[in-house]
Parts: sequence; structure tokens; C-alpha cells
Amino acid sequence: MNPIKLTDFARMLEAGIRDQFGQSSYWVTGELSNLKIYENKGHLYFHLVEKDASTGIVSAELSCVGFNAAYVSVRAFEEATGQPFSNGIEILVQVIVAFHPVKGLKLQLQHVDVNYSAGKIQQQRKLSIKKLVDENPDAAQIIDGQLFTRNQSHQLPLAFRKLAVISSEQSAGFQDFMHTLEQNTFGYKIDVDLYPTVVQGEANVSQLVNRMVEIFTSNIAYDALILVRGGGSQTDFLLYDAYPLIKAVSRFPIPVITGLGHLKDISLTDMVAHTSLKTPTMVAEFIIARNRAFEDHLFSVRQQIVINGQKLLHAAQGQLIATRDEIRNSSRELCASNRDDLAQLKNEIYNDALRLIRQADNVQLDLKRRVTTLPAFQLQRSHTELNNHMRGIQTASVQFQKAKLTELHAFENIIRILGPESTMKRGYALVLKKGKVVRDIEQISINDTVEIQLIGGQASATINTTNKNG
Repeated sequence: MNPIKLTDFARMLEAGIRDQFGQSSYWVTGELSNLKIYENKGHLYFHLVEKDASTGIVSAELSCVGFNAAYVSVRAFEEATGQPFSNGIEILVQVIVAFHPVKGLKLQLQHVDVNYSAGKIQQQRKLSIKKLVDENPDAAQIIDGQLFTRNQSHQLPLAFRKLAVISSEQSAGFQDFMHTLEQNTFGYKIDVDLYPTVVQGEANVSQLVNRMVEIFTSNIAYDALILVRGGGSQTDFLLYDAYPLIKAVSRFPIPVITGLGHLKDISLTDMVAHTSLKTPTMVAEFIIARNRAFEDHLFSVRQQIVINGQKLLHAAQGQLIATRDEIRNSSRELCASNRDDLAQLKNEIYNDALRLIRQADNVQLDLKRRVTTLPAFQLQRSHTELNNHMRGIQTASVQFQKAKLTELHAFENIIRILGPESTMKRGYALVLKKGKVVRDIEQISINDTVEIQLIGGQASATINTTNKNG
């Protein structure tokens, strides 16, 4: 046995690898692991790993190194895909094989393929949407190729009064949202409850979902849930593609409005939320605009009520004047008719009294004639009888006149009692339909509108039922 030095053996390996691979580059897929990045030098070190699909056991693992050009390629990858270059992602990389007697075998990174990873991200988004629809058919459906969620079916309030906001308190997006909301030119006061959380990094998904659960269990009647954040890197944006979050948003019982600060991209959360706007400022402007539209609608309704009220008042005044004139004319006719009857009755009483007086005068003259022919002893008796008759006649005449006057007063009282004003004071009312007095149940029908004249004013009523006598 002729042993050789390690250095000689290492040189043999180096020569063999160089002869076999040279400077040829290879495209290799694998899972990123053990990543270390030294930004000040522009260097990075990682392992490429392949695992058995059924067991998850590592079946191959190689060490990789990247220098300045590779570092630039990694940053370009993150910018283009929105995916952080981090452990656990599957990547397609261009490498060359390098061997160093001291550092050993390594793959040297040349370039990271953007399209491969971007495709993986899109594939993952599609899988998340499919999972959402399959596992939550009551909250998410695909209709004519479009995703619809239960949250999108909620009705927005006519005006926003109280909002729940999930954001970072230090987020520039949240500050912009509050500034726009509080400085609105219309002076609207909207209550905002902030539920603070970290709004970047996929690891914070559970914290954001827990905040939504906290809002749901608060029993506070919020008009909407607002998700806002400021601008950031594409990698920060991946939080809003997480399946637990889009599931929670799809099923949330009040409208969810997003303003996540990315002008070019749309997240899965934007897709499942009720309303998606580009920035927090646009969310605040949307809320103010809806409140303004509601206020304009109220002004319009109020104006219409005033116009219609004036029309109704004018029509009612015309009907009231017509009814007043008819009542006045009817009262005059009734008084005139009763006045004629009273005058006739008075004349009859007066004539009856004159007739009685004449009869009394005739009796007196007859007695006087008889007295002159009677003996003296009968004269006194006749005179006495005459006086008695005279007193009786006078008494009867006075009593008759009193009786007739009492009767006359009774008629006057009856006329007064039967007058319209007295009748109304006893609880009766004058019912008119289209300006004419209603005297019979046959004159009115269901749903007719009638005017009721009472002491001191008039009322309007709609006939709901009628009941004929018998």
C-alpha cells in the first residue's frame, strides 16, 4: 500500500472535478436551507436540499456560496417576485461546481430564476383559492371564473359611524388614514378603535387573525373592519396571501375594507374583502365620500318633504276654506229657517192672547148689560161674580201668556241646541267628503278620505271599515 498525502488527494479531486465539470453551469432545483447573508460584503451562504416526497427525509444536500453578482441576483429575485429569499422556499438556480482543497466541494451561485419562483407563488395562490372554495362553500364560490365571498355580500352602512381598524400604530399608512379621516372638510366625526398588530411577515398571520377574532367577540356594533398598512417591500405583502387570513376575511360578519399600500399588486385578502382600495388614504376618502353621499341624500329627502308638505298644506287650506264657507252658509240657512218658524209661533201666541182678551171684554159687557136689568139685590152678587170672572180671566190670560212664553223659550233653546256649534260641543262632528256634507253611510266607502270639522279645527281621516245599521 502506497499512501498519498491529503493535499495530493485533494488536488486529484480538484483536477477530476475541473476536468468533469470545468466552468460549465447547471440549472438545479432545490429547497433553500441554512441561509446566511452578509449584506456588507454582498456574500451569501446556503444549502440546497432535496427531500423525499413521502417521508420528508433529506435525500440530497449540497453547500452553496454566492458573491457580489449572485447577491444582486437574489435582491432582484425578491423585488420581482415579492418572495423573500429565505429558508424553505423552492428555487431554480444556475450554479457552477467548485472545489477547494480546504473549503471542499461547493456549488457557486450564478443566478436565481425569477420565473420559476414567481410561478410557484402564483401556483400557491391558486391552491389557496381552491382550498378556500373547497373547504368553505358557504363563504366562497367561483362563479363564471370570478371569486365571490360572503363578505362581499354584506351591505355597507348608509353612513360610517364606528370602525375597527387592524394596523400597526406606528404604520405610516395608519397615520395617513387617521389624518385624512380626522381632517375631512365636512366635519364628520367617526369613532375608530385600533387593534394594533404587526402588518408584515408571514409569521404574523396568526396575530392578525387573532385580532379579527377579538373584534368579532367584542360585541361592539362596528360598521366595518379596516385593514390598512403603509408601503413596504414586496416580501412584506405576502402576509395578505396567507390562507388563514383570507378564510377569516371571507367569513367575517361585517364588511372588510382593505388599503394595503401597494399600487401595482393585489393580494388574496384584497380579492376576498368587501371593498379593496389601493392605499389607506383612499380608504379614508371612500368612507368620507359615502358619508357625504348619505348627507346629500338626507338633504334631498328633506327638501322633498318640505315641498310635498307645502302642497298638502295648500290643498288642505283650500278644503278647509270650502268647508268653512259651507258650514257658514248651512248655519245661516238653518238660523233663517228657525227664525221664520219662531216669528210665526210668536204671531200665533199673540193672536191667541188678543182673542182671549176680546172674549173677556165681551163677557164683561154682557154682564154689565144684565146687571142693569137685575134687581138691586142681584146686582151686588152679579158684580161679585163679574169680579171673580174678571180675576179668573186675567189669571188665565197671564198663565196662558206665561205658558206660551215658556214654550217660546223652549223653542229658542231647541234651536240653540240644534245649532252646529252646540252640536259639536256635545261631541258630534261634521263629516265632509270632497267638500260635501256626509249624511248617510252609503255616501262613503273603504279607503275614502274624509274631513272632520270639530270645535276649533279640522282633521283628516281614512275610512278603514264601515258598519251599516242592521
